[in-house]
Amino acid sequence: MDELGGARRDMRQTWVIAIVAIAVLFVAGMPAVQAAVQKVRVQGKTKVADSSGGNIDAKNLGGLGLLGAPGSNGAVAVRNFAGGGGLLGAGDCNPATPGRPASVLVEASQNTIITAIIITGTDATVGVSAPDLDQLLGPGPVVTFSVDATQSNQFIGLGNGLNVFPSELVFDCTGTDGQFVILGQ
Repeated sequence: MDELGGARRDMRQTWVIAIVAIAVLFVAGMPAVQAAVQKVRVQGKTKVADSSGGNIDAKNLGGLGLLGAPGSNGAVAVRNFAGGGGLLGAGDCNPATPGRPASVLVEASQNTIITAIIITGTDATVGVSAPDLDQLLGPGPVVTFSVDATQSNQFIGLGNGLNVFPSELVFDCTGTDGQFVILGQ
């Protein structure tokens, strides 16, 4: 019986040592983990890596698109205009609504960026034209958006922004029941 009791005592002692060793390693490792997640201040030029280990490109972008719209001079060459900003125009497709036009012109400007178009109603189609680009794109709308009785709301979010340059944009609404709003910066 003494041999069985001694074996049990040795087994308990081994488990206690293992648990104490794990606790010591855990407590000793905490400062190393804390040091790894703290902010570090850096002075001078620093290379910053992306998630795959490559360098992040932080230079200005040149002209973009077919006609060289001005690129971003952002810190990491990113354009993101997810916010609304302001009201650039509003219209109504119903010709009986006084005071609200069925056609809205957003003038060409390097500083005007459309971030969203909202259309509501039961019978409306909004066509977007760029008249100064007719020789490149052809006459008529570049794109159209519609609402009807089954889908009475359309939200067109332009998270990267639609720059209104070098052509003005014309929003023409046709139909009998619908309104539209143009948001941007």
